[in-house]
Amino acid sequence: MPIEVSTQILACEQEAFHALDRRIMGVVFDVHNEFGRLLDEDLYKAEIAARCADLGILPAEREVRIRVSHQSFVKDYFMDCSFATGSC
Repeated sequence: MPIEVSTQILACEQEAFHALDRRIMGVVFDVHNEFGRLLDEDLYKAEIAARCADLGILPAEREVRIRVSHQSFVKDYFMDCSFATGSC
């Protein structure tokens, strides 16, 4: 079952990943607490991206396409955000 990703995904050390995860999740929870659960998804994503950029966490891409195919089946999925390697 081939899986194609539209960008390069690089691994980072576990400690660096967890440190980045804590910073990003802090932003996500702050946005959720400030705007509530009914904020439009596009506005939610834009606000999170802007706050991450303010903290120096710059996304390489806002959405990354992941294509899964098997015989005649083909389906695209989208990962919300891919961060630049400098973030890890």
